[in-house]
Amino acid sequence: MPWRIRRYGNKGNDIKLAVTLLAFACIGGCTTGSAVATGQERSPIDPAAVTLYFDPPAEYEVVGIVEAASDAFPFYKKTALERAFAELKEQAAKIGANGVIGWEVGEIKEMVYRYDPNAGTSYPAWEVTKTVRGTAIFVISNSRSE
Repeated sequence: MPWRIRRYGNKGNDIKLAVTLLAFACIGGCTTGSAVATGQERSPIDPAAVTLYFDPPAEYEVVGIVEAASDAFPFYKKTALERAFAELKEQAAKIGANGVIGWEVGEIKEMVYRYDPNAGTSYPAWEVTKTVRGTAIFVISNSRSE
């Protein structure tokens, strides 16, 4: 069955709806992050070279603290955490870290008001943001601690 678009109201409302949907599509996949160097900052590296460690390696130096957040708009909940981890690696790479340890996953929920152009009113909705924070490190040796 092909998709059908039903028109409600006039063309002005259709344009408002299109602009609103476009804005949600752009906002829905947003990620942000930050990095603060607390140790010896190094030259930036490729984010693909950054490893997320469950257990700390045997020899490493602390480079800094990294944080990342990704909106989990209903259509993007499945990948929000993946995008947050990718941003975490990017932030670590910016300060020359090749690993992240002690990372913690969190979630921020906040009530926002969304506008319904068809009804001409706003309604409350929960906005969820997935967060990740960890310690950026430079691994001296690839051997892991027991």
